[in-house]
Amino acid sequence: MIGLMESRLGEGNMLLGGKHLHTHCCAHILNLIVQDGLEVINKSIARIKESIAYWIATLKRYEKFVKVAQQQKVELKKKLS
Repeated sequence: MIGLMESRLGEGNMLLGGKHLHTHCCAHILNLIVQDGLEVINKSIARIKESIAYWIATLKRYEKFVKVAQQQKVELKKKLS
C-alpha cells in the first residue's frame, strides 16, 4: 500500500521525498500497546497466581481464607481458581 501511495503522490509531493513514509495497522499498534502494558504488570500477575495457588492447595487453607474474608467483610463472589 505504501508503494502505491508513493507512486500516486509522486516523490516531489511528499515531505522529505517520502523517505520516512511508513504506516502501521491499527490492530498492530494496539497489540504493541497491550504487550507493553502486560510487561509492566507481569510480576504482579505472577504473584497473584502464586498467592491463589497457595490458598487453594489444601482445603484447610481455603477455609481459613474464606473465614478471614468474612471477618473483613469482603464479599466472595467467585471461588478462587
